[in-house]
Amino acid sequence: PTPDIIEEAYDRFHRVLRGIQVACQNNETDLLVVLISPAQQAAEKVWETTIKQYSLRADRFDLDSPNRKIVQQFEVDRIQYLDTLPIFREADRQRKDWLYLHGDGHWNERAHRVVANSITIKLCELELLY
Repeated sequence: PTPDIIEEAYDRFHRVLRGIQVACQNNETDLLVVLISPAQQAAEKVWETTIKQYSLRADRFDLDSPNRKIVQQFEVDRIQYLDTLPIFREADRQRKDWLYLHGDGHWNERAHRVVANSITIKLCELELLY
């Protein structure tokens, strides 16, 4: 079960995004939210290392839950989004080189290219790229 403090954070997050969405609509501007997934969620090797490092029980975690919960509300609110989690997982499966800087959760050059390409495709799908 999700702790109450996390549920409150989700609620605040969505209230803020709904406010941004209204501001964009009022200014005749399009909004596309890009969900950025941490390395532990997207890269299998990083998750395995995290489990070992902190002696976690993998069966107690649903790594898709945060994104699923956020995306469900985006769909209710009709907020356009790009979820990087499935994109990064697929990129991780295709090539076993890292998407993140070693010892750091920040993206490397390859990850930036993958996301830039994905954003371009999404904008074209939404007919927001002119």
